[in-house]
Formats: sequence, C-alpha cells, structure tokens
Amino acid sequence: MADGALRRRARAERGRRRDAHVRSDRVAPDARLARRGRLAASLALALGSLAGAVLLCELVARTISWAPSVYRLDLASEKTAYRLSDDPVLGYELNPGYRDDQPDLNNS
Repeated sequence: MADGALRRRARAERGRRRDAHVRSDRVAPDARLARRGRLAASLALALGSLAGAVLLCELVARTISWAPSVYRLDLASEKTAYRLSDDPVLGYELNPGYRDDQPDLNNS
C-alpha cells in the first residue's frame, strides 16, 4: 500500500517537473523578467540590424548614383506641360491641350 502511494507521488512529481516550462504560474518572477529581457534584446537587435541594412543600401545607392535625376518644374515658362492648380492639395496640374513639337524630357 505504501509502495503504491510512493509511485503515485513520484509520478505526480515527474508530471510537475515535465510541465513546469509550460505553466507560467510556476515560473519564478525573475525567470519571467529574464525571458522578457531576452525577447526585448532580440527584437532590438533585429530592428537595429534592419535599420542598419536599409541605411547601408541607401548610402550605396547614393554613392553609385542609382537614383534618377530629378528636375524642378519651371511653371513660369510657356514651354511647360504643367500649370499651377487652383486646388491647393494638387499644387500643379497638366496644361489642357498642351503640345510640344520638340520635347526634351526636361520641360515637357
């Protein structure tokens, strides 16, 4: 009889040890804080690495001049396909009926 009680107690103890990592209520508060700290450190490292990679790619693209040239719109010129818009959100719009006989890819 006592032997059966010892077996049941040992079996219960093994079950508690096996499920200890699953049940968060049995984990010490220090262990939970340590786990959160490791997670926060991993996330910070991942975000920092991503930001560093994007910054490195941006610097390489600017150094090699992969970005296309950007031209400023000259809205005061008669030889432009754009005009100022009455809508302040748009800023500018296409000139209706505009036609250029010699387009140069800058103004027209």
